[in-house]
Amino acid sequence: MSFKILITGGACAGKTEIIKDIKERYEKKCYTVFVLKEIPTFLITKGITPEEIGKESFIELVIKTYIHIENIYNNISQKYNSCLMIYDGSSIDTLKFINQKVFEEIINRCNTSFNKIINQYDKIIFLETIAKKEPKLYTTQNNKARLNDISKAIERNDTLFQYYKNNCNYIEGTKNIEVKKNKVYEIIEETTTKMI
Repeated sequence: MSFKILITGGACAGKTEIIKDIKERYEKKCYTVFVLKEIPTFLITKGITPEEIGKESFIELVIKTYIHIENIYNNISQKYNSCLMIYDGSSIDTLKFINQKVFEEIINRCNTSFNKIINQYDKIIFLETIAKKEPKLYTTQNNKARLNDISKAIERNDTLFQYYKNNCNYIEGTKNIEVKKNKVYEIIEETTTKMI
């Protein structure tokens, strides 16, 4: 059986470290674990930026890439008995940058909908940006695609949460990453146990 877990949230929320921890824990439990990396960061670090190709073209590329790769991963996961698919963000995350009308137009061209996207996951976990509770800990050092502007990071966190709030578990920002790791693990454990 495969489980699809979306881990999303604000900038500098600990997603990368938490995903690495969850992957290690579940591999020790003999799960096959696949991690779909965050697409905007991947593209930006490869030199494909909104400045180079235009904001709307970049967003459309991000959305189409998420949808395409998610379909590939979903097909692959069916071949395994115990499989955990961890998604580091989704196409919905682009709603931090564009309005819902533009987003709907793009996903309609991709033959999908907001509901199809959000309902494909077995669990959605939203990690709050550290900038809200511990602004001194907010950094861009480990992600060059991340915003320098803390107030903008908080605004984008809150904007994005509005689209996920009815479908996610929300974990508040804290300087203790181990607490967040354990909360995420507990949520995933509860999900996998209920579905078996």
